[in-house]
Amino acid sequence: MVSLPWDLVAKSGVYVVCPVCGRVTAIDTGYCRHCRSPLGSFSVFSEPPEELFSEGLFLGRFDSGRRFCLDLSVLQKHVAVLGMTGYGKTCFVKRLLYELYERGVRFLVFDWDGEYRVLAKKTGALYFKPGSVLYGLRLNVLDPGLDSAESHVDWLVSVFRELYLESYEYAGLSPQMEYVLRKCLLKCVRERGCLSDLVEEVRGFDEKLPNISATKLALVTRLSRFVESGVLREVFCSRRTDLPLSDIDEENIVVDLSAISSISLDDARFLVNIVLKHVFYKALRRSTLSRPVHVTVVEEAEEVLPRKYSKRSFLDTWTSVKFALRLRKRGECLVLVSHSPDTVEEEALRNCSNVFVFRVQGARNIRVVCGLLGLDESFGHFLSSLSVGEAVVRVADFSECFKITVERVVEEELPCFELTEDEETFLRCVEEYPFMSVRERMRFLGWSGRRYYLVEKSLIEKGLVKCVLFKLGERGRPMKLYVLPWRSGEGLVHKAAVGYLKTFLESLGFKCRTGGRGEPDLIVEDRVAVEVEASGSVSLSEVVRYGEKYERVFVVAATEEAYSACLAKLGDCVFSISGLGELVKEIKRALRAK
Repeated sequence: MVSLPWDLVAKSGVYVVCPVCGRVTAIDTGYCRHCRSPLGSFSVFSEPPEELFSEGLFLGRFDSGRRFCLDLSVLQKHVAVLGMTGYGKTCFVKRLLYELYERGVRFLVFDWDGEYRVLAKKTGALYFKPGSVLYGLRLNVLDPGLDSAESHVDWLVSVFRELYLESYEYAGLSPQMEYVLRKCLLKCVRERGCLSDLVEEVRGFDEKLPNISATKLALVTRLSRFVESGVLREVFCSRRTDLPLSDIDEENIVVDLSAISSISLDDARFLVNIVLKHVFYKALRRSTLSRPVHVTVVEEAEEVLPRKYSKRSFLDTWTSVKFALRLRKRGECLVLVSHSPDTVEEEALRNCSNVFVFRVQGARNIRVVCGLLGLDESFGHFLSSLSVGEAVVRVADFSECFKITVERVVEEELPCFELTEDEETFLRCVEEYPFMSVRERMRFLGWSGRRYYLVEKSLIEKGLVKCVLFKLGERGRPMKLYVLPWRSGEGLVHKAAVGYLKTFLESLGFKCRTGGRGEPDLIVEDRVAVEVEASGSVSLSEVVRYGEKYERVFVVAATEEAYSACLAKLGDCVFSISGLGELVKEIKRALRAK
């Protein structure tokens, strides 16, 4: 391997004899100028010593074939993945996410082109695609999550202000408009309303102010986009939120923005900033960590952090900049992916210490990436000649750049189903009313038994619906629940079992409360713990941990499979939800013991 000083190559010129045609040619492009044959292994950058980058996340190989591995702790200093479309950026990010998944690191991906669906399937991630019947997303932007109502309103006002500055040619929000918006937002946030409630609240605002009618009309005009568009109304005008906002860093999540971004980039940017805000506040509640526990990938970073906004807005608007500035020691890694780095906010890129540059073109893009890599702009010709999968890398705490070839990820294509109108109606009904009985659902849809059976059978064969028989109590027929595998999994059965058990125990005079994070599902009289299992995944260590705090611990299995699995693990403390008589006796015995 020959290492050459690229500034000398670019300015003075280096020539070799082509091994194919025998003529003298410059090596600046890596190909013979006469016969277009590759010139062989002339490398601008030397490989790091063998003792470096030998352990960790396997991301690619050096020119010699040696593996390039990156230590997990390095990712806390954030990552920028830059280069032209089609030269390996997404392939690299997928490789990174698969490696992180194997090590138990959670991730959130904002996918603008629908390229991460297979990854979501293989990693069991929650997959959302706003505007899709199968994977639709509802997001109540007025839900403060872990934040206070007042602080959430402050942040929302800054987001709206930034959005309107762009959309309405600097007309923005007047002081009076901002006052009315803030008052209405605060009321709706406290009442857990949604954006359609906010529009009605603005329309009904009755405080006497000069030109109040014009102010209300201007605000309603700006907010009406969320109410009138079908996709936006489905996403934003719901009191429910499908994303686990309070525990957003405990799940693997992929949000496919391809449908909503085709309508309006502003609305897609708005959705991303809303979700990032919750990730940001959750990360701030962590203690100082030496390695990342959660990774956020922002594809098309130039759409979320456009450079043109950075000089005329509040820093609060750009939640991703807060990531880069404040979350380095909080176990959060931010991955910014862009095909046009010159249009990404400079402050965000400067705070990414790990830079992976694929082929780039254009003088401004080359200037930006050379600055991030610490290279002279004379390297631009080399950067614009990189092949597919090749990247020039600069890693935190290592002073020199080097070149790698990304290890490809092989993914199979997932089948795409065309849904009939009846199938779409059925899925929407199941998602909206998950605990409705078959008879009630049939009556609600107005279908005959045969029509209902054929639609159900078709969806089951496509793998879009899974039936679970759930028996409550010792008598009566079991209840049929429809599980949407991509959305609820076993959570629907678990939720139904916890609700039924709580109601059942309260009807017998027991004082019950639902457990919070790190607690059992039900706590009876603050002395007895009841853990409900739908899949049999409970561990003995978990039961022992609850036993240290509560006098007795019981496990209730919601299905026959879970009952068999739990019984084999735990023995006598396991009960079936179809026969709760013995559980009640044991709870009474435990409460009488002291």
